[in-house]
Amino acid sequence: MKYLCVFCGSQNGNDNQVLRSAQELGSMLSRSGVGAICGGSGCGLMKVLIESIFQSGGHVLGVHPKMLDIDQPAHPQLSNLITTDSLHERKNIMIDKADAFLVMPGSFGTLDEFFEVMVLNKINQINKPIFLFNINGFWDGLITQLDAIQKNGFVSDFSSFFRVVKSISEIEESLLKLNELVI
Repeated sequence: MKYLCVFCGSQNGNDNQVLRSAQELGSMLSRSGVGAICGGSGCGLMKVLIESIFQSGGHVLGVHPKMLDIDQPAHPQLSNLITTDSLHERKNIMIDKADAFLVMPGSFGTLDEFFEVMVLNKINQINKPIFLFNINGFWDGLITQLDAIQKNGFVSDFSSFFRVVKSISEIEESLLKLNELVI
């Protein structure tokens, strides 16, 4: 596995465990030799993740749309940065270059990215694992809603579209298993 795409918030949120998890994730990815792809912002969880990866000697590919430069400028230390003209182009590049996806807590953009890769997997446009990082139950409401969608007959089974993970060690184990499948 070359790249794990991490979808996460451009704000910090108010749960310190989420911030610690972003830091731990960056260290773990560096240790594992897995590069990260993210939105490249110098704000919020993206900033925490990027700085943790840099401090641990890892590799980050940032994909940042020009339109966000005023409110959410790209992280100033990113030397490996792709600048795009739109969010759509950003997602396409991230999806294309990633081997798997990790969805951390975030807001509307994070949800948009999660649903896009889930739909692309469902319609067989891509075949890449998705991990939903459910820190302190952050995604419980979403999982309940997805369950309701299934119970009401709008999807036959969503459990194969992504895997819920609750710890860095669980993510690391999953990445190791993926590497074993590739080798």
